[in-house]
Amino acid sequence: LALFIDDILLSSEGGHLDNAESFAPNAQVRNYPNPSKGAFKLESGELFDADIYNIKGQLMHRVTRQKEYDSSALRLPAGLYLIRIRDSLGASTLKQVVLP
Repeated sequence: LALFIDDILLSSEGGHLDNAESFAPNAQVRNYPNPSKGAFKLESGELFDADIYNIKGQLMHRVTRQKEYDSSALRLPAGLYLIRIRDSLGASTLKQVVLP
């Protein structure tokens, strides 16, 4: 089984990303397992907010003021998800792959 994701364009208004945002994982929040077979977890040593988007940009779920989160109840279909994290260090975006 292989999953290939090509030709994905991420952009923001004006054609550039704001310096305050990062697509690198925030050191305080980690997602695992990645890839996953359905459910994944988010963990941090401090409170965070997270928005989980599918590859079409549709908001799938919002997490508010948590230190841990388990996505089991979401039953997400296979695909690529972008997880927008906000905590005291700022904002970042994690990628999560969910396999069938």
